[in-house]
Amino acid sequence: MSKISKKLIEVKVFLTLCRFWKWTGIPDKKGWDFIQLGISASLPIMLLLATNHFSTQNNQQDALIKYLEQMSQLLLHNKLREGESEARIIARARTLSTLTNLNSIRKGLLINFLAEAKLIEKDNPIIPLKEADLKRANFRGFTLKRYNFKGASLNKANFSQAVLNEANLNAAVFIKANLSGAYLIRADLSGANLKGTNLKGADLSKADLSEADLSGANLKRADLSGANLKGADFTNATYLKPEQITSACYWQDAILDKDLRKKLDKELKQ
Repeated sequence: MSKISKKLIEVKVFLTLCRFWKWTGIPDKKGWDFIQLGISASLPIMLLLATNHFSTQNNQQDALIKYLEQMSQLLLHNKLREGESEARIIARARTLSTLTNLNSIRKGLLINFLAEAKLIEKDNPIIPLKEADLKRANFRGFTLKRYNFKGASLNKANFSQAVLNEANLNAAVFIKANLSGAYLIRADLSGANLKGTNLKGADLSKADLSEADLSGANLKRADLSGANLKGADFTNATYLKPEQITSACYWQDAILDKDLRKKLDKELKQ
């Protein structure tokens, strides 16, 4: 193909595009017209997103209602609380599967139901929450003392101002969770993963933090008096003061930053 032929094709394409541009009427539009055009074009997208959002919300609500109905059936007619029955296996399976499909608020509501039904008691949990998906769950201000969350996945969950006194939180995973102002008096947090958690103003007095990982945690004004810190990892923890550490038990066996350890050694020599 010669250079002239290629040029003619390019000109024809250009003229065709110009005619199409004029046909759309866009060149005659003014500022407000473009705004209206943008709104008109975005409305179907907005409606689609809104429809999907409400559809998801309805599905989650239906899933929670169905779960509560099934659990009520197991409690009333299948003797869920009695012995190691098949009902317990079914109840745990339904609990774990339902939790994966709920948002933060509904996860909190489901756990609140289990607590009030006495199905997650500290010493004898009928439905163990080990590996339960409670990530981002909202427990803000909840009273969950003496309940069993052993081994649960609680990453980024909100426990702000929650009452978890004497709860079993052994080996639970709280990475980047919000525990600010939470009450964890005598709670069992042994082996728990508390990396990057917000424990600002939390009451951890007499809690068991042995072998817990608190690296990068915010411990501003946290009460550690009488807590068991044996083997606890406080590497890169923020706002942690020597007096907080020395108010606890077995702090000598905790893993501390070098600077903090030096301050403690200096104070002990004085």
